[in-house]
Amino acid sequence: MTQMFAYIPFKNGAAEDVALEYPDAAKKIDPSAEVTAVVAGTGADLDKVAEAMTRIYQHVSKIEHA
Repeated sequence: MTQMFAYIPFKNGAAEDVALEYPDAAKKIDPSAEVTAVVAGTGADLDKVAEAMTRIYQHVSKIEHA
């Protein structure tokens, strides 16, 4: 099974629209792919976006940096 990663850009606590397109694009490349959302940032906005991505992606990796 293929593992793919999607960097999720966000601003003001909301993921950009492209975040919704990544899972479909990955399935076109490999229908059996598991897609992991990668969300990087700080604070409450990071937590909010990471939580929202759990409804779309099989896996979510959150990277908090200062």
